[in-house]
Amino acid sequence: EMRFYYGGFQLDHESAATNTGAIGCATTPTNRLIGMRPRTNAPGTILTRPFPVNSRNLTVNAQVSGRITAELRLDNGRPIPGFSFADSDPVTSSGFAQAVTWKHKQLAESPQQEVRVLFRLENAELFAFDMQ
Repeated sequence: EMRFYYGGFQLDHESAATNTGAIGCATTPTNRLIGMRPRTNAPGTILTRPFPVNSRNLTVNAQVSGRITAELRLDNGRPIPGFSFADSDPVTSSGFAQAVTWKHKQLAESPQQEVRVLFRLENAELFAFDMQ
């Protein structure tokens, strides 16, 4: 849980009258301050910048009531065979480190050393992705 403490006053700062203040606390789940989701009921997509694979695995921090699928792409925008949306194992439950795989293959098994990820969100909110 992330906590944000703040102060507020009843009147503006310029007021000559006695100004009563208070301290408040706002909370949000860890690493879920800002998320991305489609603006409509239609699926939405998020494309990452190119990054090196470096024998890592991909996880997402997401709140999912539908599903998230992912496709690995080359820098020219073409899908990598075996890592397309059709091969993607859907993420269908919420969590802070949900594995993203393609027919049970991990990101580290990509034949390319540098990739982009195109996430497709269907009734889901993506807060972060990580490579471990």
